[in-house]
Amino acid sequence: AALGEIRSDAAVAAVRAGLADRHPKGRRAAARALGRFRTPAAAALLAGVIRRERSDFVVAEAVRALARTRQPEALAALQRAAKRTSFREVIAGAAMEGLAELRDARGLPLAEQGSAYRRPFAVRTAAIQSLGRLWEHADKRADDVRERLEDLLRDPDHAARRFAAGALGHVLDDRAAAALQRHTESEPIGILRKGSRDALRRLRERRGEKGAVGKLSTEIEQLKDENKTLKNRLSALEARVEGGAGPKGKAARRRR
Repeated sequence: AALGEIRSDAAVAAVRAGLADRHPKGRRAAARALGRFRTPAAAALLAGVIRRERSDFVVAEAVRALARTRQPEALAALQRAAKRTSFREVIAGAAMEGLAELRDARGLPLAEQGSAYRRPFAVRTAAIQSLGRLWEHADKRADDVRERLEDLLRDPDHAARRFAAGALGHVLDDRAAAALQRHTESEPIGILRKGSRDALRRLRERRGEKGAVGKLSTEIEQLKDENKTLKNRLSALEARVEGGAGPKGKAARRRR
């Protein structure tokens, strides 16, 4: 991870060497670090890991890391990874997690498919969380994402309801807040009610922070306008003073 923070050519070489480590944990750490470089070269190395690596856990780490590079080929790689079978579906689950890291609205259909009823737990819960994270990048489909998450609050699977509530905490919309409020009142499981209350609190805090930033920006613009007005008035005053210092002004002062 530290080498990923450095991001120098020497760091890339060191991380690349780590991909050949004998222990899978070493290769996982190297793949994770490569995701911090966000370069075509790092993406190419990670794509090679996904193709050749035998450990499902290393592949899953490489899938998440490739998404973090946000390179053009990342979405297609996630789509392929979502179809791979693996131990406890760790690779497909990583593909769903990667959609949130990629921040690309084109990944929404894949997340929606992953959130379907009876999908494996690792896949479904990761897809639901990614839907919440993708909401701010969804553009015209933002309402579709919100409505899908609201539908999941009524899902027969309590895990889906729990993760849907958490995902709605990222949806800065009054309708999402209202849905969470209703869920806190109707959810029969106590720990899920608490989760909804926490998500609602986080949503309101995020909206408050966004509102505070907007208010501050407005106040700054107002100050700029006031400053401009004051400068114009000062310039006019200086012009009047300079005009008073002309021949007529000097004559008037001599008469006094």
